[in-house]
Amino acid sequence: MEERRLRLQEAANKRFCSQVALTPEEREQRALYAAILEYEQDHDWPKHWKAKLKRSPGDLSLVTSLVSHLLRYQASSPSSRLQAAGRGKD
Repeated sequence: MEERRLRLQEAANKRFCSQVALTPEEREQRALYAAILEYEQDHDWPKHWKAKLKRSPGDLSLVTSLVSHLLRYQASSPSSRLQAAGRGKD
């Protein structure tokens, strides 16, 4: 599990420019990005929605459906997990 977390953190570091001295905001961005990558690996629905949106980028009903899906499952949504991760850093 630790190895996986380190791999995801490395991916987050590659996504953002690597600097020796990071601001607290940059550290938080990297941590949140790593949490998002981990969530996407643990759950299939984000991949399915990305594929749907890629197939039909002009279909606004997909956006409405996605927002409804996120609100319906708010307790297990990525945003609630990210909020919990943010509270844990204090």
